[in-house]
Amino acid sequence: MKEEKNILPIHPRLANQLEKEGYKSLNYIQLKSFKLAKRYKSLVIIAPTGSGKTEAAFFPILNELLEKGGQPVYTLYITPLRALNRDIHIRMKDFIEKLGYRVEIRHGDTPEKIRRRIAKNPPHFLITTPETLQFLLVGKKMREALKNVEWIVVDELHELMDNKRGSQLTLALERLKKLARRSPRIIALSATISKPDLALKFVSGRSFGTVLEWYEQKGYSIRIDDIDDNVSANDTPLPPEFYSRMKRLAEYASKGGVLIFTNTRDTAELVGRVLRTYFGLNVRVHHGSLSKEERIEVERMFKRGEIKAVVATSSLELGIDIGHVNLVVQYASPRQAIRLVQRVGRASHRLGEVSRGIIIPIDLEDAIESAVLARRAERENLEDLRIHEKPLDVLAHQITGLTMEYRALDIGEVYDLVTRAYPYRELSLGEMGQLLKKMDDIRTVK
Repeated sequence: MKEEKNILPIHPRLANQLEKEGYKSLNYIQLKSFKLAKRYKSLVIIAPTGSGKTEAAFFPILNELLEKGGQPVYTLYITPLRALNRDIHIRMKDFIEKLGYRVEIRHGDTPEKIRRRIAKNPPHFLITTPETLQFLLVGKKMREALKNVEWIVVDELHELMDNKRGSQLTLALERLKKLARRSPRIIALSATISKPDLALKFVSGRSFGTVLEWYEQKGYSIRIDDIDDNVSANDTPLPPEFYSRMKRLAEYASKGGVLIFTNTRDTAELVGRVLRTYFGLNVRVHHGSLSKEERIEVERMFKRGEIKAVVATSSLELGIDIGHVNLVVQYASPRQAIRLVQRVGRASHRLGEVSRGIIIPIDLEDAIESAVLARRAERENLEDLRIHEKPLDVLAHQITGLTMEYRALDIGEVYDLVTRAYPYRELSLGEMGQLLKKMDDIRTVK
């Protein structure tokens, strides 16, 4: 870390902790983020899985906290999944606490006892989801703590940009800016975004910002499996075509360290059951309908090598740490190149390694679509994310939240806040007036 100490104004305690944790040097995005996060109100970091994006966000924040001090909640870390909340907490908790600061998680699974503890004694770093942020903004004790927020980190930004959860988050960020004593700076992270400038506009609103991109392309090797549909079902009740695909899937899974993705929870359950029942494989299933305890146990078992494979939906396609993955198998076309990149990127995700993936198509049409997507994924020719423009149902929910926060607000003030959020930049005052009238008719607001 000697070179970094000379180049960057790294606080001695942070530099010492980095050395204790085995950091001999910082990589490109981690070095650049120190300067850019300090200079700009909004920073979007786009880099592949395994490049140290999380650290690139945390290190500048910790450095400034050590230099200037700050009150809890100093940093709000937002991720789209509760499982990712937990993973970030595990990864960063020890490092941050050794510097003298607390880290807590607050989401839908958080026990009531811990919720009360957080409200009574807020941490410097609070990890949450977009939905839980809505509750925090109207909670009496948490509102006071959120006034101290100086940094906001939005992880896996691509998962939020093309749906209403993202629209909801942009409005919540503007509400948080209004609440905070100092306008918070925002760092957003993603591995797969085709239009970085759009991502910056999405999170920054009217603030000035910049994009930091990794300078090397991630390597992907994706092939389409050629399945023989004439294979006999071998006296099982499974249709021959389905059996042949499951047999091939079992061959891959038996080697261990394999992550199998399906597009639906029902398919994940079916594939997992077939691999266990008819092929005798020790595999488990992972998806959002399982309890938190079940999901955690599956993640731990795979990480320890106690199971050969995990059959998952999108619940494991983000940056959750489940240990080393040798191979990713996608059952049926993933429908999007951006989704394929995200999933295959879970294999051999260290920098410099090539991520290997195999798609098992379910029919000829599926195979053709998969071949096109595989080629696009390897070239990183990804789909553009479509922003939901001014969704009024989301706006109605946010206006209700604002009335709970402030009891009474001037319409012009509300309009100014709302139109700072990128999805609502073209909302007219007349459109908002019509929405308010409908809300008044059903007695949501007056």
